[in-house]
Amino acid sequence: MKANTPVLIITLAFLYFVSGKLSFFFLSDNYFITIGLFAAEGISLAFALYFGKRVIPGIFLGQFALAFSNGLDIGASSAIGLVNSTEAFMALWILTKLKFDIKLSTFRDFGLLFGVIIIILQPYSGFVSNAYLLYNGDIPSGTYLSSSMNWIIGNTVGQFLYTPFLLLFFAHLHKINWFRFLSFGIATGLFFYILTIVIRIENPFLLFGLTFPLVVLLISRYGLFYGTFFNVIVSGVAAYSVHKKIGAFFVHSQMNNVINYDIFILAHIAIVITAGILFDERKRNEQTLQKAVLEAVEKNEKQQLLMLQQSRLAQMGEMISMIAHQWRQPLNSLALTVQIFEKKYRTHQADSEYVEKFKTNAMKLINHMSATIDDFRTFFAPQNKKSEFHFNAVIDHTTELILPVFETYNISIVYENKTDIVLFGYQNKLGQAIINILNNAKDALIDQEIEDKQIILSVHTDGKQLSLSISDNAGGIPEDIMDKIFDPYFSTKEKKNGTGLGLYMTKIIIEEHCSGRLLVANNGKGAVFTILLPLT
Repeated sequence: MKANTPVLIITLAFLYFVSGKLSFFFLSDNYFITIGLFAAEGISLAFALYFGKRVIPGIFLGQFALAFSNGLDIGASSAIGLVNSTEAFMALWILTKLKFDIKLSTFRDFGLLFGVIIIILQPYSGFVSNAYLLYNGDIPSGTYLSSSMNWIIGNTVGQFLYTPFLLLFFAHLHKINWFRFLSFGIATGLFFYILTIVIRIENPFLLFGLTFPLVVLLISRYGLFYGTFFNVIVSGVAAYSVHKKIGAFFVHSQMNNVINYDIFILAHIAIVITAGILFDERKRNEQTLQKAVLEAVEKNEKQQLLMLQQSRLAQMGEMISMIAHQWRQPLNSLALTVQIFEKKYRTHQADSEYVEKFKTNAMKLINHMSATIDDFRTFFAPQNKKSEFHFNAVIDHTTELILPVFETYNISIVYENKTDIVLFGYQNKLGQAIINILNNAKDALIDQEIEDKQIILSVHTDGKQLSLSISDNAGGIPEDIMDKIFDPYFSTKEKKNGTGLGLYMTKIIIEEHCSGRLLVANNGKGAVFTILLPLT
């Protein structure tokens, strides 16, 4: 938070003076020694820790004005102002060295803050200030120890209460919902006012029992910042009840009332800090986990997209290879036709009838080649909508596209138990998955140098699902890699530039896009891939 230094100094001096006056007015048996709670110390420490040493003059001015207005002379007022200013400087220096986080996000931060307050700041402030008051004759010699302890206790409770609240307030200032914040303060104040002033509950343990569940509920919903705000409101109403001489903190002796009041406030501080940090930590862990999940999902999606692109490139290469096989015979025929035409032309045998016949034959070959490209383009085109299709049509069209390649390697494809069943889904994607399995079988048959190379497609239905088995006689898949063949980038064809994505993408297509299952096993002769598809 950026703010003008003179404005901060004047603001802090004013808040110190006013809050000190109110603390004396509500919770002091005289105007020198605070009993119960001294809010000015908590406010000044929060300002020093958040804004730095530039605001320390505001502490001196506020304390000087407060002491002087309460009857101390200029020397005593200056001495106490100097002690409190030094105290703030010490806190800032020590906590900075200890890497204290002013956002108070962990138990360690609260432990450092409270530890420094108890062990260093308040013993220094209480004993040194009262030593000067004793030296100056402002307090009787027999009351030095009790005055110092009252001073230490009041300042400690004030810093325990107000410093965390203001540090969190400054940290949340830019994102505070002011309507909710003010409504929360009013509702909390009314609730505690009814308990202490209207109903006049006189048992502090009963009062704590009624407020404890509420503060835990509020922290779980709104967080640690609202918990500390709750404590500030409750302490203010409780101080007012002391001033009115009613309620749980004005039924016993003066000392017992102070003890009950401080224990009540400190108990709430302990509950708020413990529950607040635990709930805030849980929320941070949930946010961290959610962020990690989102990052993992995004990373996985990118990885899936990359693998899909690589798979498409591999399919494109296979498609070009199949088109080349499909074109080889028509190109040979076209070349032969052109050569014959040239010979006829040179020997003057190419009459108009022959030219027309040549044109017709050439266009047939060219149209056939064009149709081949259209078939492959349609087959490999992405599908975004499901539709009804005949299962036989997928098998027939798939085998028709790859048959020229397989015939080159003397691989026969047998289709058994044909069925005219109708499915609902992505026809092209299913066809591409089948081609991936067939190409995998082709490569296995070629690698194993099988003489009678054969692939058998067999279909069965049971009324609920369709089962397509694709088996080969290449010897099967080694058992030690059986559970790895569907892993991405796992390939037994590295020497042949295998991507390791064919069977992985096939499994993705079948199980995620076709709502089916893809299984693999050996049958003694070779591998058997089984595609299970639900029937609509």
